[in-house]
Amino acid sequence: MHSTLGLKIIKYGAYTANFDTKERLLDVGIYKEANFYINVLSSSGTTPTLDIDVVSKHPTQDYYDILASFTQITTTGTQLLKITSNLGINIALDIKIAGDTPSFSFYLEGTFKT
Repeated sequence: MHSTLGLKIIKYGAYTANFDTKERLLDVGIYKEANFYINVLSSSGTTPTLDIDVVSKHPTQDYYDILASFTQITTTGTQLLKITSNLGINIALDIKIAGDTPSFSFYLEGTFKT
């Protein structure tokens, strides 16, 4: 039997600087697939860019591998990122925001399937 878990990973807010979710890793060891959804409701600044990587923590070392990346975001809209295998045990998001006084208002959710 398959089970599904839905999570709001990044709550809605206006973000202006780089950050990650490594302080609260998601334990996804029992899941085989994941869908990540981002909804960007506003963007501002001169040539703002938003880059988001889904990263997997190495099980015994202190480093992360990039599992998948969203297509670079420069304006409002939604995007879906599917990972169909090799989630690892613990994952996080690495968010990079660039441009001249950039700001993005968004939230990000995930659905995980066994």
